[in-house]
Amino acid sequence: NSRSSLFPFEDGFLDDSHGDQSLSSGLNSPTRCQNGERVERYSRKVFVGGLPPDIDEDEITASFRRFGPLVVDWPHKAESKSYFPPKGYAFLLFQEESSVQALIDACLEEDGKLYLCVSSPTIKDKPVQIRPWNLSDSDFVMDGSQPLDPRKTIFVGGVPRPLRAVELAMIMDRLYGG
Repeated sequence: NSRSSLFPFEDGFLDDSHGDQSLSSGLNSPTRCQNGERVERYSRKVFVGGLPPDIDEDEITASFRRFGPLVVDWPHKAESKSYFPPKGYAFLLFQEESSVQALIDACLEEDGKLYLCVSSPTIKDKPVQIRPWNLSDSDFVMDGSQPLDPRKTIFVGGVPRPLRAVELAMIMDRLYGG
């Protein structure tokens, strides 16, 4: 987990989990409890795509604030000093996972994708794609009976955002074998 100065009340707020998720995993099931502890289902970092080109950071924040405290971010935001997200997408960084669940519940589902209508100064109620990341998609073990050997652990960078751990495992197995 990386550190965030965006929310001083919680270190480790940002994580690197984002992208697509399988809608068949039950979007509307609540946060689970395991051994009396809350188990989060979704990353608090949500991808939003297809934003109107003239929507700014304040308007994005206003559109999603009803779901809970959040920060709007996009790649190279700090360096660019731009007030508009480039390429029509941004990340919503929520304080609570329950905010992500509330956002999902408010979305319309079409062809297995989630949408929410957002307005900008020139475009009213434009459907934007909401892509939450199911945390269970970020971890996978091919053979749970085999102990993990840290000497045989590698880092794989440049992985497309929507790729799930199980898909990466299958690709590696196909290319390099068990």
